[in-house]
Amino acid sequence: MPVRGGLHRGCFQSGMGRSVPKPNGLFMQGSLQSRSRHCPKRPIFLGCDRRLPMKISDILYFAPNIPFSQVDLTGDRLPQQYAERVEGYYLAPAEVLVDGGHGFAAGLLVVTAIDALARVSRVEPGVGERIKAWLSTEVTGLYKPQHVDALYRRVRNGLVHEARLKNGTEFSLDQESLVYEEDGILAFNPRLLLGEVRDALDRSRRQLENDTRARQAFLESVKAEFAYELRDITGRSA
Repeated sequence: MPVRGGLHRGCFQSGMGRSVPKPNGLFMQGSLQSRSRHCPKRPIFLGCDRRLPMKISDILYFAPNIPFSQVDLTGDRLPQQYAERVEGYYLAPAEVLVDGGHGFAAGLLVVTAIDALARVSRVEPGVGERIKAWLSTEVTGLYKPQHVDALYRRVRNGLVHEARLKNGTEFSLDQESLVYEEDGILAFNPRLLLGEVRDALDRSRRQLENDTRARQAFLESVKAEFAYELRDITGRSA
């Protein structure tokens, strides 16, 4: 039987009432996969020893292989770290889904990446204005304003609010252009949209690395966006 009140730091409580070595792969973006049975509010690798400090920035990951505690708040390496976040959590998985023929799931991830990029790079106060401004500036394949508006209203808002694409819109991997429109049907190619977003991410990274003022503004946006996760480092209350 385990000692009452605590487990070894490298173990977790199994369902058989014995301590076993902790599993690998504890981290998922913004969450923890498992917790100790006796200490449900503490991650399993800290056990039940309440003397051990728990820092959010050491547990949660900003990007694959980059915990929040390693985010560069001087700003110099932040553009590359943020690019790794977007590529690792959104674009690379979307590419796997595209290759597997899963257009809807791929499109969902790419649109989520667009939302994330617009949040930290645009200054427009409204969500719609911010996203449409980003699309108009960064996605060259959306050459008609109505296509920009449709991607925001019918695709992004449909996915966020109703878990579907609205008003005769779909994702299609079969078409050769980013946008295809016929008889009231509007289709977006998630493979081509992925390429556009990836190019925009690379342009943004290079621009931020070479522009000190823009990099400082970007740093402040990231600090505001992730205030809770970075509070151990910044000393701010979220």
